[in-house]
Amino acid sequence: GNHLTASTDQPAYEGPFESIDGGNMDTPAWNFDGDRSIFNSDMDTVAQPNTYFIVVTPPVSDGGLRRPFSSGVHETMTNTSANQWKYYAGSLPEFNYDMGTDWVIWEISFNSSSSYWKVNNVDASGTQDAGTGAAGDLYLGRGAGADYANNKYAEFIRYDGTLTDAEKTRIYNHLKSKWENWGVTF
Repeated sequence: GNHLTASTDQPAYEGPFESIDGGNMDTPAWNFDGDRSIFNSDMDTVAQPNTYFIVVTPPVSDGGLRRPFSSGVHETMTNTSANQWKYYAGSLPEFNYDMGTDWVIWEISFNSSSSYWKVNNVDASGTQDAGTGAAGDLYLGRGAGADYANNKYAEFIRYDGTLTDAEKTRIYNHLKSKWENWGVTF
């Protein structure tokens, strides 16, 4: 399978000894500090559709441009001061959505003119055209530019191909249940 490798400027792993969510249980997660912390993995280039499920805290609002992840030409970005989000695979649709500061589950689908972004199983972007670019090497913690992430990640999953609504619901419910057992509130 594909595995992530850490760069030399690794994100801090906050494991069983430090609580990051204020709950009674400790939540294992990677904390990206906004300054050159990335994981990357060499992955095959795969045509759309591709769907990502990410258990994450939204980037900290610091007025900067942040790029939580990229895979091939797939990329997510945010202007944290305006709650403005964008995703890219050749086209650059954008939407405004207040993702708050708590843990969320992102479901992001790159599927040409049927692309979308959900937050906690609720549509955040509407169906938009993100372009037709393919997925490829994965960078978690930055995008194509030097705009590094400043948020926390607990889990990241990429599916290549089409998922049914029932499969997407099952995956969301599994992630929600799994991370609620760690004390995370969505």
